[in-house]
Amino acid sequence: MNNKGGIIFLTVIITLICIYQLSFTLKSRSIEKEINEEAILATDGSNEKLALFKKSYKDSLREKKVYDLGFKEYSYNEVNKNKLKLGLDLQGGMLITLIVSPNELINKYSGENPDEDFQSALASAKIKLKNSQESYLDLFYKDFVALKGEGRLANIFMTESNQSSINAESDDSDVLEVLNSEIDMAIKSAKLVLSNRLNKYGSSQPIIQIIQNTGRIEIQLPGEEDSKRVMGLIGGEAKLEFLELWHGSEVQPVMMVINDYLIKKRELEKELASSNEVDGTGVSEVENIDSESDQEEDDLGNLFVDEEKDTVNVTPEDSAALAAKESFPFADYFQFTQTDKRGDVQFYAKRKDFDKIKALFEEEGLKNLLPSNFYLMWSDALNKIKEGESVDGFVPVYFVKKGDDYPARLTGDYIDDARQGSDQISSAITVSMTMNAEGAKIWEQITEENIGKRIGIAMDDIMFSAPNVSVVIPNGQSVISGNFTIEEAQDLASVLKAGRLPVRTEIERMVTVGPSLGQEAINRGLKSLVIGLLLVVIFMVMYYNKGGLVANLALLFNIFFILGILSTPAIEATLTLPGIAGIVLTIGMSIDANVLIFERIREEIKVGKPVKIAIANGYKKAFTTIIDSNATTLITAIILFAFGSALVKGFAITLIIGIACSFFSAVFITRVVMEVITKNKDASKLSFTTVLSKKLFEKQSFNFIAKRKMAYIISGIIISVGIGSIIAQGGLNLGVAFKGGYSYVVGFDSDVEASVVKEDLKASFKDASTEVKTFDGNDKLKITTSYMIESDADNADEVVVTALMNGLKKYESQNPKILESILVGSTIADDIQSTSITSTLFALAAIFIYIIFRFRKWQFGLGAICALFHDILIVFSVFSITRLLGISYEIDEVFIGALLTVVGYSINDTVVVFDRVREFLTGKKHGDLGETLNTSLNSTLSRTLMTSVTTLLVVLILFLFGGEALKGFSYALLIGVLVGTYSSIFIATPVVMDASKKEEA
Repeated sequence: MNNKGGIIFLTVIITLICIYQLSFTLKSRSIEKEINEEAILATDGSNEKLALFKKSYKDSLREKKVYDLGFKEYSYNEVNKNKLKLGLDLQGGMLITLIVSPNELINKYSGENPDEDFQSALASAKIKLKNSQESYLDLFYKDFVALKGEGRLANIFMTESNQSSINAESDDSDVLEVLNSEIDMAIKSAKLVLSNRLNKYGSSQPIIQIIQNTGRIEIQLPGEEDSKRVMGLIGGEAKLEFLELWHGSEVQPVMMVINDYLIKKRELEKELASSNEVDGTGVSEVENIDSESDQEEDDLGNLFVDEEKDTVNVTPEDSAALAAKESFPFADYFQFTQTDKRGDVQFYAKRKDFDKIKALFEEEGLKNLLPSNFYLMWSDALNKIKEGESVDGFVPVYFVKKGDDYPARLTGDYIDDARQGSDQISSAITVSMTMNAEGAKIWEQITEENIGKRIGIAMDDIMFSAPNVSVVIPNGQSVISGNFTIEEAQDLASVLKAGRLPVRTEIERMVTVGPSLGQEAINRGLKSLVIGLLLVVIFMVMYYNKGGLVANLALLFNIFFILGILSTPAIEATLTLPGIAGIVLTIGMSIDANVLIFERIREEIKVGKPVKIAIANGYKKAFTTIIDSNATTLITAIILFAFGSALVKGFAITLIIGIACSFFSAVFITRVVMEVITKNKDASKLSFTTVLSKKLFEKQSFNFIAKRKMAYIISGIIISVGIGSIIAQGGLNLGVAFKGGYSYVVGFDSDVEASVVKEDLKASFKDASTEVKTFDGNDKLKITTSYMIESDADNADEVVVTALMNGLKKYESQNPKILESILVGSTIADDIQSTSITSTLFALAAIFIYIIFRFRKWQFGLGAICALFHDILIVFSVFSITRLLGISYEIDEVFIGALLTVVGYSINDTVVVFDRVREFLTGKKHGDLGETLNTSLNSTLSRTLMTSVTTLLVVLILFLFGGEALKGFSYALLIGVLVGTYSSIFIATPVVMDASKKEEA
């Protein structure tokens, strides 16, 4: 083996990286344990106090160095950033899918045109969207054309505010393009608003992303439990305001009032606790806030300059010196610097001091001393922590003229348009803003009163820009210039647009998982992982002797690599419950490569080859088969990742990493180990057989091809009975993800009867379709209902929860608690169904193309696809038949993940057989085709059955111990592994035979 040194070097490097990454997870768990212990000691044990203590404790640790590796110390934030991230299903939290209301956006863009046909088309499209895969805009346009005819859109949307983009010459395609652009802008605005709100109020590590081409925004809030608070944050419309700022000379006396208040407060605290002096923080030298720019004001049109983007030498040394003195505690909170020659002042504060400063300005004592229109706002930089930036970093803060009796004189309602652009002469990035007639008058008055001063542009009490007014702006046309990047300019334009088109979002999907259910999922998943691993390790040694020990070493490396790579921040991966299932499945499937190699080695030894040569030949002959089998499984994993939901993506990414790691460990690491073992010792001592395996599959010669018609009949009967049972039961047992509705997991202190609870809920849910079944024991129930699912009411989810708890009133003594809740709207349920079907068909098509490409015969592609369709139909059929017998599992997104995994597993099996057929045909070691196919099936039978046994072992453990959340998933895999093994022998290969015969005929 020529590249042995390179493989050893790479293995060592990957191992060290994985040790380094996983050490952060261990350290994080250790700190979490300490925090929990401290919280229990410091509180009375109530959940609310525990949560507050933990949050406060963690905030105090954010920048504290808690992990010393010798060459570098890491803060608590950095430890958390590098640890293995858990999905919502493992640590609890919320997942929300929102859609920006296109109906409202289009109506507003028309100026709420009263045309009856236009309004009718809007209403009709909203109804049709619930059961259609087309976009709202396409549905609206079809209905509009049916009522008005083509070429009439411009008449509806040609308003005074839209004259720059739509005029009498605009045809329908031009108008639709503008509307699409507006919808896209509204979605970006909504994402920006949601990001600011959730970050501002401290929701833990929110992950907010736009789902491309769907008009949807997905929000993940790991660890968040307060759903009412979150819904309050995301439910309102954006409030955009133009606010006057307190100028430097104006703010100075107020600053001294605050300082005097802090001095008196400090003295009072010293008197109350003379033996426990309050420790003043002081202020160290300010870093990372210099923003010097050479850009000059543009005399030809940049009338409104953003000082924050164009400041002068921001180095607040004077305030830092004052902070050292007891007489200036103001500097414990704020730094400040002169920003221009006019004497204006810019204030700064540390990100991590947000809560402290917020609390200070809410104190009644200080509020009574301050002017009624003295109001504090933070820059949007508060929520934009860049790579490597510290929460100790300083962020601009602003004192604005706003109060209960001093509202903003100008709001976003007056803005007609806002665009990111560039200056024609200097090419500097700018933002242009257009106001309506009424807004232009107010704007002229404000700019006239504030020449040489700054005007703040704020949304939801976050300051996005504070440009300086250069001249009076009489026509509502303004250009904001500054040292913008394109992204910053686009963000500001989105903020300004959000004021003109109020962002109203509708919840299409919401999943809430309680932390106790997440911890239970972790425990069950890990238990399955450990038991499955042990069984495979024992089995491999029992069957392959010392060769099995080598395979087990590769397996341990494989799991270690998977966890280490998942922990790497650059991968941006999250370990979910299906992800643990992916690791469990990888345990079984990663053995396959070693089984292929060992079976080849045993074949070489049987024909009298020395062990060293047999090992070399075994690896060489198995390599192509391993490549093909891994490639087909990888195809399905990539498709799962591309089309799957957040939970399914977790499974897919784990499977992708698992395939790569298992290939490296099984093919390369084991080869190096084999070479080391056989180098200085008698190679014959390295045995690949035991008493158990020596006589197995020694002289098998089954005529599988002759039995193909019988196999066709058996499969046909099962599929026919299955389809019949599906029809008889009115369809498949679809989960809430596919049919829409509300689903809750409710825990009780003692056992309850599911059938009795179902009866109790009938009145509360007004006889809506409701299912109740046990979930991981009789003390938990899974309750699914269609009640209120078609309602457009904003509080529909609260109504359903109230109805649920009212229906469970008789069980109050058993303390019913909602451990998990899921809401899926009918529109997104249809989309999930469509995506699932698309991903399955796409996977089949991709595999068909790959098989034809690799084996150069369409008969092989046909055989593979027939076997895959057969496997899918059998899985659905068995699910339906066993449902009649009382064994019922839902068809949901995770089930589709299992189905595509079955597809990958089945094609893996089939490819191994086809590869042997290709070898025999190429080597001319055959008689007729039937004999060649039979020989190929018999020669790969040991590998086929060994892989099936190891995979079945771990899947069975997953089914028995993985918990209710994975029951349907593992049940589908159990059926799939069995039927995949069967189809590779009795369906795929026989179809190649029959198709070849027909071609010959």
